[in-house]
Amino acid sequence: MIFKVNLIQLKDNSGGDNIGRIRHKYIKRASATIVKKYSPYLTDDFKENRAFIEKVLDVEGTLVKNRVAGYVTRLVKRNAVVK
Repeated sequence: MIFKVNLIQLKDNSGGDNIGRIRHKYIKRASATIVKKYSPYLTDDFKENRAFIEKVLDVEGTLVKNRVAGYVTRLVKRNAVVK
C-alpha cells in the first residue's frame, strides 16, 4: 500500500482562501490527494495520521512527513465540521 507522490503532477483542488500559516504547494497537493484516497483511514489525531502517512507516503525526511501529516489532520478536522 505504498503511495508514491509525484509532487509536480498533483493538482491543488482546495479552491478556497486559506488565511493563516503559509504552506508549500506540494504539501497541500500531497495532503489533498491522501485525504481523497485514504479518508476512511485518517482521524483527527496527528500521531495516528503520521504513522499512517509513514506507511503510505514515499518521501524521505521527517520534516516533510510531519508537515503533510499536520495538514492532513487539519483537512480531516475541517471536513468533519462541514459534514
